[in-house]
Amino acid sequence: SNIEELENERKRVAKDLHDEIGGIFSSLKLKIKQIGLVSLDVDESIKKQTSEIIDAGIISVRRISHDLLPPGLEIFGLSDTLEEFCNKLHAPGIFEMYYHCDANDPPRLPVDTELDLYRIIQELTNNTIKHSQANSIHISMQHPENSVVLTFRDDGKGFDPVLLEIGKGLGMRSIEARARRFKGKITWETAPGMGLNVVISVPLVKV
Repeated sequence: SNIEELENERKRVAKDLHDEIGGIFSSLKLKIKQIGLVSLDVDESIKKQTSEIIDAGIISVRRISHDLLPPGLEIFGLSDTLEEFCNKLHAPGIFEMYYHCDANDPPRLPVDTELDLYRIIQELTNNTIKHSQANSIHISMQHPENSVVLTFRDDGKGFDPVLLEIGKGLGMRSIEARARRFKGKITWETAPGMGLNVVISVPLVKV
């Protein structure tokens, strides 16, 4: 499917970024240090600025590759990955993100399903930040019998629910396409001035 092709391409690009571009920056940093040792007349401020630029490049490569393929998802699971995602964006008093899971050791879903759920939360978060004028997002994970339920709620301006049917953008269609991949159910609740509430229910499959 198109989503499978997209994820495979993201994995490839993330690996290339991390391995090749990250390796180039690391090698370059070592060479800059070597130049500083053998050339005493290099201005200290230039060495410092050069090192800072390389460090910024390394951080950018790491951030982009992590956005393309969240690190630790396969090892630590969706819950820990979502918690880290929220912690990174949480800015008290400016924009707040909260995550809650009702289980200390939540059951695992198939890796592809966990990745699809993570992408859905990414897309919903991006839409909220871009369009909703929200101050906070709350994400929660519950585990009723034989299912996992992921809830996304923001306190933004909301919109007319009629638009859900007549004006679905690419992002919303992508979210629903991902849900179909794991046979999940999505419920959208919104209204002007009432924010957005999205509930994703996933059949629980042991892995």
